[in-house]
Amino acid sequence: MDTIERGILIQATRKAQKKTMYQLAKEAGIGIQTLVRLEAGNLGIGQGIVDSVLGVLGLSLEPADKRKLYPGSALHPLHVESNQVEQVVKDAVMAACAELDKLFPGAKPEVDGINSSFAGVLEANIKAMLCGHPVDVRRNRTPLPKLVWSDYDFGTPFNLPEGAQGYMVIIDGMDLVLEPSNYYSHDPFTEAWRPARRCTDLFSSWMAAAEGIRLYIEQAGQVPGEPRIIAGVFTPNDGVAPFEPTQAE
Repeated sequence: MDTIERGILIQATRKAQKKTMYQLAKEAGIGIQTLVRLEAGNLGIGQGIVDSVLGVLGLSLEPADKRKLYPGSALHPLHVESNQVEQVVKDAVMAACAELDKLFPGAKPEVDGINSSFAGVLEANIKAMLCGHPVDVRRNRTPLPKLVWSDYDFGTPFNLPEGAQGYMVIIDGMDLVLEPSNYYSHDPFTEAWRPARRCTDLFSSWMAAAEGIRLYIEQAGQVPGEPRIIAGVFTPNDGVAPFEPTQAE
């Protein structure tokens, strides 16, 4: 197994266990950027670090375990490209896309819905799973429309740097922030987004900030721009409290 396949396996297992990159890095005792490089398949990462991450996920890449993850002989006498497998996979993909179409209707499906490329990528990944791989290791770069949000859209989670007071959700390119005190009030949409220079409260953690965005999206349906989570401190100056972003350790 090369470093790319190893990174894919780590990322797929982490997501299957519903762990964020921040959680996995903290449990493994490594930096978030190291985990980013590990999942990307970069070279030059020490074996001790790799073993620590694998241990947290309950994985092992000893020779015996490699055979379990990628068995040399299949459990059923069928080839992935056989007519029987091909037909069943195509039927499963069509059924899945039909259900997804109901959730994501669009006037132009190829633009704002489940397009034809989606079906192709899903078919490739189902076949990969049947072969014992968590995802299609060929790393196809098929462009797909972005239909839903995920925490990865909000930036990279990291511990509060020394001296930081909390996390702020900002709108990229705009002087707007999501303020938790307003959001969690009786009427969450009363000044939920306000100018950064008027912000008087911060989220206590990256996860709390991400949860605030998720709740807002679910209730309001959309945000005024691309949200991003940053850590920083307030520096009072003549009655104004400007927010100063800080860098992750």
